[in-house]
Amino acid sequence: MEADRASLRVLHLVREAGGGVRRHVLSLWEHRGEGWTPAVAGPPSWQEAALAAGVPYFPAPLGDGALDALSPRAVAAVRGAVAAFDPDVVHAHGVRAALLARLARPVGAPPLVCTWHGRPAPARPGLALLATLADRFVPPPDLWLAVSEETARPLRRRGFPVRVLPGGVEEAFFAPPARAAARRRLGLPTGPLVGWVGRMAPEKGLDLLVRTAALVAAAEPRCRFVLAGAGPEERRVEALAAAVGVDGRLHRLGWMADMPTVYAALDVFLFPSRSEGCPLAVLEAMAAGVPVVVTPAAAAAAGEGGGLVVAPEPVLLARAVLALLADAGARRALAQRGREVARGRAAVNMVAAVEDVYRELAAARRVGRAWRAARARPDRVRRARPAAGGNPP
Repeated sequence: MEADRASLRVLHLVREAGGGVRRHVLSLWEHRGEGWTPAVAGPPSWQEAALAAGVPYFPAPLGDGALDALSPRAVAAVRGAVAAFDPDVVHAHGVRAALLARLARPVGAPPLVCTWHGRPAPARPGLALLATLADRFVPPPDLWLAVSEETARPLRRRGFPVRVLPGGVEEAFFAPPARAAARRRLGLPTGPLVGWVGRMAPEKGLDLLVRTAALVAAAEPRCRFVLAGAGPEERRVEALAAAVGVDGRLHRLGWMADMPTVYAALDVFLFPSRSEGCPLAVLEAMAAGVPVVVTPAAAAAAGEGGGLVVAPEPVLLARAVLALLADAGARRALAQRGREVARGRAAVNMVAAVEDVYRELAAARRVGRAWRAARARPDRVRRARPAAGGNPP
């Protein structure tokens, strides 16, 4: 089906994901223009969100395992989704989804754009090896989208076409509830609160957060710490918190639907990641008017002056957090700068930029099809072949 039909059709390929990747995809659906229709292929955890958004859902068994993208079932599921939905563009989110999309891509398939959401390179050796092999033996996507320049650099070194499009923050985060009301709603105490939001994964530096919490608590006994999220590091975080004596000071909220209320409850947002792309949680905290302390890995989200950038050392992180807790004026000034940075990263602008990519790729495909059809079509008027030895008519 041609891309000049009334609605451009985009199939999103996703893995089992929470946090920023999920919010990014939901933003693409929520703010989509009149001219395109999305669908999603992914694990069952996406079905409810797709139903709520009125987006067609196709099951595809893609989880967190490094070998999931090689599963014949997953490849067959993606090919089935492409055949059933007939998209003009396929958009794969993350390293595993991108690898699966490349493996499942038949000849003549629609254009493929892949977004690298997270850290600059796969952390798992097995996944990194698969990506290397795919670069050698599997056709590349038509375009990579990277959420930061740091994420884009290794893709460019591998010879891929890359465009940098940072994530965007939803308007709801700019109008959070009052702090006291937010704490009552969440059942949180009234003293100083330092918070973190995200997927509890090794690269997020949660061990740094817990050790920083112990140092902050020793200097400011009233301080408590809020963690909103879930993931494979949950048990390790709990064990470390008990070992350093702050388990009674941690408030675990899990994944929350009402994230503006979570940010509104905080005095300081601490994000000590060791490796990142452009984390949406930092942008959301800044939009909500919370001063942020980040490590250099997350500095792309904080922008110029939007947050305090501190080396990933618990002593230094604790010093920065304590300085902000002790100085309301410094908190207000940093929060104001952060909101200004976040204003330039609105989700509606991000979606408009991604839509431009979709139309560009679909138009290029349409032109290519027309050119191939013209090459294959016989001339309408052919010259008569002259008889042997005769003159042409």
